[in-house]
This record gives sequence, structure tokens and C-alpha cells, in this order.
Amino acid sequence: MALTTWAADPAAAAELIAHLRESRRETHRRAQTELVAELTELAARHRELAARHRELAVRSGELTTALEDKHRQQRETAARTADQQSKISAMEARLNAGEGMTSRDLVALQGDIDSAKAALAKLEDAELELLESIEELQGDVAGLKQESAGIAAQGKEKQALRKRVEAEIATRLAELETAIAQDLAHMGPAADPVRADLDAGGPGLMPCDAGACGNCGDALAGADLAEFKALQPGTVFSCPDCEVPLLRQ
Repeated sequence: MALTTWAADPAAAAELIAHLRESRRETHRRAQTELVAELTELAARHRELAARHRELAVRSGELTTALEDKHRQQRETAARTADQQSKISAMEARLNAGEGMTSRDLVALQGDIDSAKAALAKLEDAELELLESIEELQGDVAGLKQESAGIAAQGKEKQALRKRVEAEIATRLAELETAIAQDLAHMGPAADPVRADLDAGGPGLMPCDAGACGNCGDALAGADLAEFKALQPGTVFSCPDCEVPLLRQ
């Protein structure tokens, strides 16, 4: 079966191939796959930090409540201790005055005050531990806020970059659309099959050098190859396999 051929202006055809190739490249670049993936990753990390921040807020509330309870216990213990100390002082005064205070009574009272002081010390230790936990928690929250702010800043910067790149690509694609239309206007009869292939979602026009299709990669053979070799450079023909228009270079 003979190749279907169309005459074309070689310079316009070569320029059209270059413009179509660049248009495909810019269209692919328009997806900005890597940048979109980075933004998606940043958004996921930001959500993780927000969830962690909420967890820490709950924990902070729990610690604050526990600390307030310890403060209350400390105040109550301090009051009991002061009352006990007051009683001891009164008893010691009576003892010194010779008012029937026995050494056993004094020892018992001293034991009471020692117990109260020990309980107070335990409360103070627990309070200190809680304060340290809250301080550590506040540090974690501050770190999360700083990291979240950093991620937000990165996201904002990358979004701005994405918009700039999108605008640049859109401008270039519009320029290429105009250039392709001008190339087709100079293509002569070969413009029709090229337009038809573009309308069908194909590449429009691909190069063919040494008998291999620039689209599907299949090599011409037999009579097709012989006919291809006889074609003048600049001739457009349809690939026998994928039917995409090819330019004899």
C-alpha cells in the first residue's frame, strides 16, 4: 500500500515540529507535578502539627488543673502545719511555765509537726514536677507553633511560585498557539492532516529520520521504506502504523 503524502514547506514544517514539541513540553510542565507534591506534603505535615497542638492543649489543661489542685493541697497543709506549730508553741510555753506538759506530750506533738512538714515537702516536690512538665509542654507548644509558622511560610512561598510559573506557562502557550497557527498557514496542503491529528488529540506532526516514526517508533519496511527513501525532504506522509503525520527530513 502506497504512503499517503502531502507537499509542505520544509522550513514551516520543521518550525511547526519545534513549536509543537515545545507546546507539549509546556503543557506537561503546567501540571507542576513536583511542586504540587511538595505542597501536598506540606499540607499533610501542617495537619499533623495542628492535631498534635490540639493534643498538647488538652494535656496543658490537665496539667494546669492538677497544679491548681496541688496548690490547694499545699495551702491546706500549710494551714494545718501553722495550726499545729501554734499548738506546739502554746504547749511549750505551758511546759516552760510548769503547767503539766509531759515529755511524752511534747514528743507526740513534735511527731505531728514532722509528719506535716514531710507531707508539705512531698506536695512541694509534686508541684515542682508539675511545673517542670508544664514548662516542657510549653516548650513543645512553642516549637510546634514555630514549625507550623515555617511550614505555612513555605506553603505560601510555593503557592506564589506556582502561580508565577502558571502565568509564565500560560503566556508561553498562548504565544506558541499563535506561532503554530502561523506555521500551519504556511504548510500548504499538509496543514489539513496535521490539524485533523491535533483535533483528535495527537501530536500533529512528528519527524521521521532514517525511516523510523517519531511518534510510535516503528520502522518502515519493504515498499514503505523504499517509497520513503524516494520522497523529497519536507514531504509529509502518514505513518502506516499509527497514522500520525510525519515529516521526511
